[in-house]
Amino acid sequence: MNIDQHIRFEDITVNLIELKVWVGNTNIRLTLTELRVLLALLVDPCQTISFNQLIQRADLVSKDQLQVLIAVLRRRFDHRYIFTERGVGYSFTAPAPAEIKTSGGLIT
Repeated sequence: MNIDQHIRFEDITVNLIELKVWVGNTNIRLTLTELRVLLALLVDPCQTISFNQLIQRADLVSKDQLQVLIAVLRRRFDHRYIFTERGVGYSFTAPAPAEIKTSGGLIT
């Protein structure tokens, strides 16, 4: 049986055996706790996961701890992937394409 050893989302790759994270060709260094939060988000990419579910999935102790870890992950990923649904939770989502406004309309 061949089990995939990687989780891939957009240009992010998580090696589940070596516990390493890559964005493109860049290795992103994460602590084990940060990695648990990332994996908890990647279980359901593009879906908002409640604060309580994330705390449970990542084996955290409080919402405050979760918020600190989310802030760290955002810095590591240049704020591109983790979004807050105010009062509900967080989602790990692909960055939206850039929009350029012109006088004649909207170009994406």
